[in-house]
Amino acid sequence: MYTVDDIKGDGLMYDLTKRFHKENLTVEELIEQLNKLPQQAKICICGDDCCYIHVEKDGSVVNLDTEDLEDCYEGMVTSVEDGVFIYGNRRFIPYGFFTKKENDDLKHLTRKLRTDSELGFFADSNIADRAQKHRYNYDDFYTAAGDHTFDIFKCLDNDKLYVPGAHELFEYMGGA
Repeated sequence: MYTVDDIKGDGLMYDLTKRFHKENLTVEELIEQLNKLPQQAKICICGDDCCYIHVEKDGSVVNLDTEDLEDCYEGMVTSVEDGVFIYGNRRFIPYGFFTKKENDDLKHLTRKLRTDSELGFFADSNIADRAQKHRYNYDDFYTAAGDHTFDIFKCLDNDKLYVPGAHELFEYMGGA
């Protein structure tokens, strides 16, 4: 068994004097602890930099996790209102189609696409050091969309446009 003196030093990853433990921690208590830290401090869950916040329907319990827990959400991939659908805890709406030039010239189209690491909708994790925040699947995305044949979708949560790709949901920079 190690003592505090045994593990102090350059190799210590965490500051033991700032460790906090409490069973049934409330949101108020968590905020109180977090307010003691620099606002730029990153939050990791079990050493993972991907953090999902899951809230019970009645607001009584909050779960911080490294997984999206899709199986725990009712209607995760169900159309809701007026064409709005939910995929990966984000609200999308069918937006539009590619221009003739975009359809005819793949090179022209790909100049308008970019990876959105902030959204993090990738088929696999750790592709080119990108953190997967949601497990993305092309067919599942279109199923969630109600099988709409649109090329471009708008995310109502960040007001950006997206194009479903084979392995990721690309941000579309073609204009609103």
